[in-house]
Amino acid sequence: MKKQEKFSADEQKMQETGISREKVETQTEFESRKEYPFEVVYVDGSRSRQPEDKKIWGVIVNGKAVCLHVSGNKKWDDGRKYCAKVVVGGVKARAGRREFWEQFDNMSRAEVLRLDNFFKFLGGDPIKGPFWYWTEEESGKNPKLAWRVSLRLKTVTSLQYKEFDHKNVVRPVVDLQ
Repeated sequence: MKKQEKFSADEQKMQETGISREKVETQTEFESRKEYPFEVVYVDGSRSRQPEDKKIWGVIVNGKAVCLHVSGNKKWDDGRKYCAKVVVGGVKARAGRREFWEQFDNMSRAEVLRLDNFFKFLGGDPIKGPFWYWTEEESGKNPKLAWRVSLRLKTVTSLQYKEFDHKNVVRPVVDLQ
């Protein structure tokens, strides 16, 4: 009888996507570090790679602070208002532009999985979740439509009616550059 191997959810995800274990840090490995693999931003607006005894708001990705959590389902206008209420270090958050969300498609699978693992380690939601991110951009042709981006499997952008909220969320983004 063969001994069954047990895999963590991260290891199963790595096997399914063909990523070797050596290339991706797991949550356990984050705990053993004295420095975070990504810079974080705290609620007070300070930034650091060193763990501090303060509440973390998000993770810095290409010069922008990305909130640890997504909102609940939102209509486009409600999502924009939700983001506008979020202020980090004196800067108001926004929903992020299409180009910002599409950059995750240019990252390797290992990089995105590492980022997802880090968000989960911090108690946040993964970047590639089962939802659509509203962007801050409206359709230029139809004022009833706005752009949204899905990162679930591969980056997909589409136009959606602003009043549609099923699996449409916002994830506040703060430009710190």
